[in-house]
Amino acid sequence: MTPKRITFAPAELAPAGRPPSDWARVMLDRRRKAVVTCDACHDRIHEARTAR
Repeated sequence: MTPKRITFAPAELAPAGRPPSDWARVMLDRRRKAVVTCDACHDRIHEARTAR
């Protein structure tokens, strides 16, 4: 498995009026714009973002 990187601006992680998702909370707590994930987690994050 190759680790994949998820990159977002902080404003995208916590839109006004909505609580951030679990993975977004990790990025916000660590003050990071990118987080390395496994293939399965990477796919789940992108599936959730397109479902909005």
